[in-house]
Amino acid sequence: MSTFSTRIAERGDADNISALLRTSYTVLMADDYPPDILATALPLICTANPALLTCGTYFVAEDAQNRIIGCGGWTPECPGVRPGQGEVQQHIGHIRHFATHPDWIRRGVGRALMTRSKDTARPQAITRLECYSSLSAQDFYAASGFQTLRHIELAISESCLFPSVLMDCPL
Repeated sequence: MSTFSTRIAERGDADNISALLRTSYTVLMADDYPPDILATALPLICTANPALLTCGTYFVAEDAQNRIIGCGGWTPECPGVRPGQGEVQQHIGHIRHFATHPDWIRRGVGRALMTRSKDTARPQAITRLECYSSLSAQDFYAASGFQTLRHIELAISESCLFPSVLMDCPL
């Protein structure tokens, strides 16, 4: 049986997280998005966010050989705002940049990262988490206690509207 562990992400993880995002999103989103949307969106969403890597609430999962097989976390700021630099809504946290390597899905990696996120959000007086889920990840978030609020289109760039789902979860 393969095992994994989780830890706080570090600045030096950027390249490995970016590689994981590219692999995960390319494979796992292919059934839910047309190729033209993915061709525009993937280069924009598959890069590790340097601010997340130093915020202390973004995590990675590693296999027994210390390869990053999952990532994700939360911040008090909404996506699109640098951690520590944006306006914060009291008691609301935001799920950020979750991904699991396709070889590791349904093996507890995402659940472990979500548990760690929730466990670190509660002591910060966060009573609700929000996330902008891809169409591909909404079942994962639902299984993690999130409910669908509405379907949205995220403006990833001026030329790319990315169909998504706004979800939330009470803590």
